[in-house]
Amino acid sequence: MLSSPNQKHRHHHHNYPRSPNNIFDFQSNTTFSSFFHIRLIIFLAIADRANRDYQNGNYERAEHYCLQLYQQEPDNTSLLLLLSSIYFQMRRYDQ
Repeated sequence: MLSSPNQKHRHHHHNYPRSPNNIFDFQSNTTFSSFFHIRLIIFLAIADRANRDYQNGNYERAEHYCLQLYQQEPDNTSLLLLLSSIYFQMRRYDQ
């Protein structure tokens, strides 16, 4: 029998984990949540590499990393600012 969230549960608690009802239930769906954590870590690692290459004057490599990130987050303001700085340093004003 299904119960609404406001009803008190009268069943016994079991020792096995509850299966998620919704894939967006991040607390109960660790696989789904872990996937996004891993993607975030990878994104941040590539962004860090792009920043370091920019700081070291490796503008072409920094551009390469930024364009990889741009595919994932085209509206990321920090990324767009870094790309514009890279293009300015490379004197590619048309970019």
